[in-house]
Amino acid sequence: MKMQGITLKLGPAEKKRLRSLLTKKGRMQYNQFLAEGVRLLEESLRFDFLPTGLYYSQAELNDRGMKLIKLYQERGINCQEIAARDIRQLSDTETSQGLIGLFNIPQCRPGEISGGTFQKILLLDRVSDPGNAGVLIRSALAFDFNLVLGTDETVDLYNPKVVRSSVGAIFGIPVCSGSPEDVAILKKNQNYAIIITDPRGGAY
Repeated sequence: MKMQGITLKLGPAEKKRLRSLLTKKGRMQYNQFLAEGVRLLEESLRFDFLPTGLYYSQAELNDRGMKLIKLYQERGINCQEIAARDIRQLSDTETSQGLIGLFNIPQCRPGEISGGTFQKILLLDRVSDPGNAGVLIRSALAFDFNLVLGTDETVDLYNPKVVRSSVGAIFGIPVCSGSPEDVAILKKNQNYAIIITDPRGGAY
């Protein structure tokens, strides 16, 4: 399915900003993250977690991807066709999937985490492997948790590898980082029953 459009060349400043989102520093600076691939962007649409913009290369997209672009355009999302070389430079994978979404990172309001708004919280403490973090986000969604909260010592939950391994679940459940104060208050909150799991086993 061929679409008529103008292929844009990303300017140096815009490309630099987008590439910075592949790093934790860049994501923190701009409060945005990237999600790549048709499967992830289909899940974004399904959960109504819409990007601020899409970048794609017709040369690297199949019909399924082009149909998805049309659906996003119908939702009023700005979809820019860019050169294949540019999209490969924004990709975190060895082989570009031809489609990248730009998203804002959701923010938990002060006091919201410890204030009882969320009934079931999955707290990730010192989870350093992005793949494991993504799987845990998927599990939280499957078991009807209301929030995934990462501590300062946990991998950045909007790391591209975490986003990819969540297989789109990151769009279906609030995911954010908690301050040490939030975590401390949460542990003392008598409205929560705290259940701890540890891959090494042992008693607490």
